[in-house]
This record gives sequence, structure tokens and C-alpha cells, in this order.
Amino acid sequence: MLLAYCPGLLFDGARLLSADEIADETRRAPQEDLRGSIPLTNLQGFKQLACQPGGSIVLNAGFNVHVKATSWAGFLERTLVDTI
Repeated sequence: MLLAYCPGLLFDGARLLSADEIADETRRAPQEDLRGSIPLTNLQGFKQLACQPGGSIVLNAGFNVHVKATSWAGFLERTLVDTI
């Protein structure tokens, strides 16, 4: 089922993906690029937010992985605190 296009939420210029887009991105990207994680945003340059198997939200940036929060709730809280 295709969802209608919507702009989604933006994180540092990257748009949050829909469930269909997450599935497509997971199938498209080479597994070594995903490092076992699920992409959450579109690729912005060389950066992409992702969810690791343990639930941590990370920023894949080139060869580096930066843990942004240990959970989605923690990530949203951190995002809200940083923007208010």
C-alpha cells in the first residue's frame, strides 16, 4: 500500500521516512552500509538516522556511528529539549 506523500519531520535536514520508505530503504541499501540498523530518515549527504537492533537511535555518518539516544522516546525527548 502506497501512502500519500507528506513532508514528515525533519532532523538536521533529513526527513523522517514512512513505513513503506523504511522497507524500501532497507531492501535497497547494502547491508554493510546499514550495519544491522533500520534507517529512519532519508540519506542527507553521508548522514542518516537509524535504529540499531537494541533500540538505540544512532547517526550513521560516513564511517562513524554516533549514539544519539538509547531509545526512540529518549531521542524525541532530547530533540524537543534541544529545540525549545
